[in-house]
Amino acid sequence: MMFGDEAGAAPGVSYVITVYNKAPYLPGVIDSLAAQEGDFEREFIFVDDGSSDNSMQVVHAATKGWHNVRILAQENAGPALATNAGIAAASGDLIKPVDGDDVLAPYATRLLMDILE
Repeated sequence: MMFGDEAGAAPGVSYVITVYNKAPYLPGVIDSLAAQEGDFEREFIFVDDGSSDNSMQVVHAATKGWHNVRILAQENAGPALATNAGIAAASGDLIKPVDGDDVLAPYATRLLMDILE
């Protein structure tokens, strides 16, 4: 386990959120990430794929005070390269890719983790 390495602890999850001009959708996405159920470590990696809108200002405002957020920036290269950059920066045992307009059900991560057990 990358986050805590505690015996018997749940694996850590790295959410890799790719963002390209998604400002209107990001509050809902971020709210859904904050609402994920389960007892596990989590980190949120936002990858700005060269947005020209105020997406990153929205991310900064919505995640203010969160200790587990990283923001990466790159020239616009498409969602695949943005996802790969986020994965390379991730430190969790599990990686959950999320697009900048994906709203997750509160049980989404827990369900995937239960399936993996």
